Amino acid sequence: MDKLNQNNATTAIEINFYDVFQQAPLGIMILDQEQVIYAWNQWLVDITRIERQSAITHKLSDLYPETNNERFNWALEQAIVNKSQQMLSHTLNDFLIPLEVHYEDNPQLTHMPQQIHLAPIGFKDKKLAMVSITDVTENVIRSETLTQMADKLEEISVKDQLTGAFNRHYLQQWLTQQIKYLDRYHNPQSFLLLDIDHFKKIND
Repeated sequence: MDKLNQNNATTAIEINFYDVFQQAPLGIMILDQEQVIYAWNQWLVDITRIERQSAITHKLSDLYPETNNERFNWALEQAIVNKSQQMLSHTLNDFLIPLEVHYEDNPQLTHMPQQIHLAPIGFKDKKLAMVSITDVTENVIRSETLTQMADKLEEISVKDQLTGAFNRHYLQQWLTQQIKYLDRYHNPQSFLLLDIDHFKKIND
């Protein structure tokens, strides 16, 4: 009876792991060192429109030639041969699979930014790697929005909003930088300041 319960528990665990693999909110595939696909989860089916049976036993590089690059091949080798987990940041590698995205507020973003993680796994006598793909589009958009806001605040602090001319605050910053430059390189410079009378009429 105990053995039967143990077998049932093992089966339940296997089913649960399969469910997790299929329902995970990120892409998960299992590859060998030649990029042959051994597993392809539902997220990848939905996002790539490539069915599981059309992916498994095929090379990832045959489906997406862009994946046959030096950086990814090196990371795959490190994971499989040296059993060393690898992370490919979107800031340096953009994406693994070229998945097109369309955002009206951000037309420059044409492909899904992806965070790639590779982990070594073993199956019987095979050495494989689990490759996970996380969509970080929202993080990228948020970061770009914050950068744009910071740039806008910087512009407001150094420019007159009515005329677009640089203000006194900018002049003080610029003069400080120029004086430091002179002290360092001992190059002669001259500055010309113009006092424009009745400038308010130009503003108005």
